[in-house]
Amino acid sequence: MFQIQLINKIRNDILVCLSLLTRIPVGKIIINKKSIGDSCWAFSLCGLVISIISSVIFHFTLKIGFNEYTASIFFLVSNIFLSGALHEDGLADLADGMFVGKNLQGKLDIMSDSRIGVFGVLALIITFIIKFLAISQLTPELNSYLHLILIAMVSRYNMLFFLRFLEPLKKNGLGKGYRVEKNFILLAGLFPILILLPFIYESGLIILIFMFIICFILFVIISIIFRGQTGDICGASQQIGEVAGLLMLTLLI
Repeated sequence: MFQIQLINKIRNDILVCLSLLTRIPVGKIIINKKSIGDSCWAFSLCGLVISIISSVIFHFTLKIGFNEYTASIFFLVSNIFLSGALHEDGLADLADGMFVGKNLQGKLDIMSDSRIGVFGVLALIITFIIKFLAISQLTPELNSYLHLILIAMVSRYNMLFFLRFLEPLKKNGLGKGYRVEKNFILLAGLFPILILLPFIYESGLIILIFMFIICFILFVIISIIFRGQTGDICGASQQIGEVAGLLMLTLLI
């Protein structure tokens, strides 16, 4: 009986996170608003699903004759489509708020504005170019795809640190509704990543450590400037972590 309940809990947690972080249809799910943060351990599995689909598209784009640059664009576009540009939106909002707002409330007001500013546009262009150039260096082999999967998983897992250790700055949204209250969620979310690591040896560990370091630096900066977190900040952390992972990957291949 307990095993059945555990399996159902895991399944439902994964579907809850897929409904939040992707545009993949998940059907009917059970959401307990009082403990919804307990589902966030599955963030890394959302990265797994998205990166597998995008890697398959990348692989077949190359196999049918397109060059690596075209395949890289297909990979990124599929990523954006599957996630609904959720994290890119967070990055743009954070860039505008951080570099334009003069005080905390001003920054939050700018981040809540549906319009995008110059710094937001620049942030999106710069990150897209870096990801495009990094992915275009990869060869269509399993080792490359495993590294892309790792980066996608870790970049989404790192959002948990912001949700766990920083107070939400808004009364609603992801930062408030998906607040992580238990350290165990961090351990549970790390488990799928640790399962993947042995298949990519020391390069995977180097990328993991580097992404954790970048996450820590960003966490400190956000703690000083904002003294809390929002969904936009969490989304931006995913994008920054992904860029960091891809840059390290280009140094290792």
